[in-house]
Amino acid sequence: RFVITSSLLIFSILFALRIDEYIKISYWLVFLPLFIWKVLVIVGACTGVFVWCKNGEQNRTIRTPDNDCQALVIYFLMHILILTFELLTCDKLENHLEVRWIICFIPLLICTLLSFISCLWSLKVQRNFLIQGFIAANGLFFLFFPFRLDYFITWRYVIVFVPVWISLCVALLFIIAKFILAIIYQCSHRVLSNYRELSTITEAIIYVILFIPFSIFSILLVDRLDHEDNDQIQKLSFTVIAIPLWIALIAWLTFS
Repeated sequence: RFVITSSLLIFSILFALRIDEYIKISYWLVFLPLFIWKVLVIVGACTGVFVWCKNGEQNRTIRTPDNDCQALVIYFLMHILILTFELLTCDKLENHLEVRWIICFIPLLICTLLSFISCLWSLKVQRNFLIQGFIAANGLFFLFFPFRLDYFITWRYVIVFVPVWISLCVALLFIIAKFILAIIYQCSHRVLSNYRELSTITEAIIYVILFIPFSIFSILLVDRLDHEDNDQIQKLSFTVIAIPLWIALIAWLTFS
């Protein structure tokens, strides 16, 4: 979690500054934190699979891969696909290629399908699927957004971001449920541990701290994109728009 959050934070800072032309560095340097994150995950997954296979040979038994090994393979494939998407996107931005955005997003769309399958598998084996769930829930956004960039559709960005709004609404319901659960613990006549009660309240507060800045960032970004071609309206810079996102990432980094 620390590596992922740190990589996203550094990337978002560099990317916003690069788009606003406050800095003029290669997009390969801008995307470097994301590349490092993917390489670390891929190396870790390969190492884990290698260790599992080696232990299997030592035991001289033929057995199907256990859940941990299957999870490593899934994470490996997902990060390969995301890395491919990032490489295509970075190459397009750096070299101003005439390739359509939907081509760059194809690996991400495949990753969305894989994430959906992974969610079903994780439910079956009772594993955590937070990252896969996030990717799968925004699958339509990963389809609408490149279509909008390529002008295959001319919807306003506020409509393109509908899957994101739905995800935020689900997150809001989750936060409300956390607070309700905390209130129930507070008012319950049963003997409950103070640690459990405090943990629930703390989690709810953390999610609020993350939810509010990210929601503000999404709203500001959509407003900027919808008015991108209107020169009569004074627009916020992407650096200013990204500040709430940085606050959310720093908060997540702190609590992780």
